[in-house]
Amino acid sequence: MRVVIAVLMAAAFYFTAAATTLMSAYAATETENDARIAALQKEIAKLRHENEGLKAKEKQIAKLRRENEALKSKDNPMTTYAASIPVKAPVRSPTPSGYIEMYAGWNGNEFDSTGFPQQGNDGWLLGGAGRLNWWINPSFSVQLDVQGEGRQLKIDNGFCAFCGDKLSLHEYLVAAHATWRDPQRGGVGIFGAVGDASPGFRFGIGGGEAIGNWNQFTGYLQGGYASTIGRDPAVSIGGLNADLSGWFLRGTARYYPMQNVMLEGTVMGAWNSFDPYGIGSTAFDVRTVLWHAKAEWMANPYLSVFAAYQGSRTDSSPIAGVDQNLTDNRIMGGFRVWINRDNLRNNDLNGAPFDVINPLIPPRLFGFAVTG
Repeated sequence: MRVVIAVLMAAAFYFTAAATTLMSAYAATETENDARIAALQKEIAKLRHENEGLKAKEKQIAKLRRENEALKSKDNPMTTYAASIPVKAPVRSPTPSGYIEMYAGWNGNEFDSTGFPQQGNDGWLLGGAGRLNWWINPSFSVQLDVQGEGRQLKIDNGFCAFCGDKLSLHEYLVAAHATWRDPQRGGVGIFGAVGDASPGFRFGIGGGEAIGNWNQFTGYLQGGYASTIGRDPAVSIGGLNADLSGWFLRGTARYYPMQNVMLEGTVMGAWNSFDPYGIGSTAFDVRTVLWHAKAEWMANPYLSVFAAYQGSRTDSSPIAGVDQNLTDNRIMGGFRVWINRDNLRNNDLNGAPFDVINPLIPPRLFGFAVTG
């Protein structure tokens, strides 16, 4: 009996010691886990704080980017315009497009001739034009022009008693252009024109032309031959049975700082021969240089306004020892009414961008025989 009691007491002691050990181990593990949980919570809190800081920095970067883009657009207005330039060629509309133009202004010229005093004339001018373009197919277009101009000048006749006090001059022409065109790049083609001009001569002009488009720039080159038509005194120069003919070359550059603003410059040279009596032996050279500048703004898709200046100088030597030159200046303002046009830039791309300048400027024979 004592043995049994002793065994039971030993077993109870053993189980008590084991339980105590297990409880101590569990308590130690629980304390260690609590410490780990606390450490992880601190690390999570730190990461959350850092994440909030990164988000704030990301917002700051986005704000700086927006401000930078705004500054670029403000410093360079072409940024917005360049981004608006279509990558693909503009759609060619089968509907005709073009414009009607009217202008008015001041005209003054000076005439110098060896042995004569300088003569200065000035007055007003009024002119207009209409141009219409059709796309015959996606790569070929035809443009038709009608234009005219009239001038009224007060004559300085101090050395020419029978020249009169006033001089009325007029000029008109009709023209056609046939062009292979790619709006994105440009095109090449031919043109022809006929017309009448003071002091009473009929003329014809023909040649070739090319246009090139690049970003906000357009270049336009035209060249050919011009001549009076017929030898009938009724349609010859100043009633003389005269002939005026020669070659010419002109170049035009257009710049668009914005789609509805155009700056244009033109230079033309003409190398003509003038035969006042149509017999060949009396012919002499007539050389003309013309320059033109224009600024235009489109107020809406139907109307644009412009200001322009044009100057020219014509030199000749009708007889040995006599040199003559005529300098002409014009200041003009006007408007264009547009047909099926959205902005100025696209007129060069798929509209009616061509024109014709008459290169035949008759010389003055001693200031009064031929006046132009």
